Amino acid sequence: MKAREMMTSHPEVVTPKDPISRAAGIMRDRDIGMVPVVDDTSRMSLVGVITDRDIAVRHVADGHTGD
Repeated sequence: MKAREMMTSHPEVVTPKDPISRAAGIMRDRDIGMVPVVDDTSRMSLVGVITDRDIAVRHVADGHTGD
């Protein structure tokens, strides 16, 4: 089996300028633990990923509030 047979061809994404809550909402709504981060939604060039663990460890546990 090839990766393309398993992947989502049009994933939900966020940009670096989006609030953390947008990524968290996508994870909740899609029941997933990772969201791709793209430079902008027109180019869709991958610049990274954000995971549910990133949100828990780097945002919530560090005491950040808001987005």
